[in-house]
Amino acid sequence: MQPDQARIGLVEDDPVMGGSIVQRLELEGWRVTWWQSGREAISGIGGLSGSLDLVICDVRLPDISGETVFNELANQPNSPPFMFVTGYGEIDQAVRLMRSGAVDFMTKPFAMDEFLRRIDAGRRTTHSQLRQKGYFLGESPAIQHAEDLLR
Repeated sequence: MQPDQARIGLVEDDPVMGGSIVQRLELEGWRVTWWQSGREAISGIGGLSGSLDLVICDVRLPDISGETVFNELANQPNSPPFMFVTGYGEIDQAVRLMRSGAVDFMTKPFAMDEFLRRIDAGRRTTHSQLRQKGYFLGESPAIQHAEDLLR
């Protein structure tokens, strides 16, 4: 995998999970900025306008939800693509986020190789590409089941 010095934003309140993700992504050659609360992320991501290739955001944060972070930033100019991770695989929320323009939704725990592959794919996707396609729900079994229910 060639990270091309990608810059990744991470919004994760759990210090063990966040530290592990940062360490692995940096080993892969990516530059990572980590926020541990939603409000910090909104301020930080807004200040880095256009310089992040992808934001990986936990759905459940201590102050506000990851969905709120996404909604606050999604319509700003140069908003980065968002990928969500959660320990709670809520299908309705995954569908809502993907329809709103998130590039992926993964449940924890996840296999690191799959996580890295999906990060690489997500950072190469832009919001305009998602809009052109209509919407894209994702590849996980839970998401595929949700797509089947929607059809």
